[in-house]
Amino acid sequence: MTIAKCARRLTNLAHEWLLGISTRGFAPAENRLGVHYATADYADIKCILWELNLKPTDVLVDIGSGKGRVVCLAARRRLQRVVGVEYSRSLSDLARVNVARLRGRRTPIDLQTIAAEDYDYSDATALHLFNPFEAEILDTVLRKVRHDRGDRPVRIAFMMESPAQKTVFEIHTWLRCDRRWTDRAGHTVSLYSGGSD
Repeated sequence: MTIAKCARRLTNLAHEWLLGISTRGFAPAENRLGVHYATADYADIKCILWELNLKPTDVLVDIGSGKGRVVCLAARRRLQRVVGVEYSRSLSDLARVNVARLRGRRTPIDLQTIAAEDYDYSDATALHLFNPFEAEILDTVLRKVRHDRGDRPVRIAFMMESPAQKTVFEIHTWLRCDRRWTDRAGHTVSLYSGGSD
């Protein structure tokens, strides 16, 4: 293990201790178009939350919220609401334990055990996705977001974007890519926005 990777691991452990939660680990996908559960570094998540320019009036929806790392970190900010959307019942149950233990929460958290394509995105102003599913489901979810939000603005942060997923975003011409970068772990992160004020 490199020194940089070891330092990232120690930083993540320190965040878990500070927050009072446990979100580490790996879990296989529970459907054929899903992607296995893994976590991003806290430093990268903090950067993405900052890039989303979250305000107290925002409703942040973490799609594929897993054990709740992003949800818990975001809820320490002052937002209207943070929502975790997770298909897996077992991961969602673990997220509930983490939410109950979370230290320093400032925002209400709503955990939904539901397929992302079935969730109602009407009040979602910001979305976070850490590669929760393949391009086919991503397309369906983006169509649902567009339907539910209409022309109202939405910001989307997508971590670990594959070429196929990038193509899906390009098909959705109502979205524009505002920024793209590589995080500390080498994942492509893309920030999109759509709709009008």
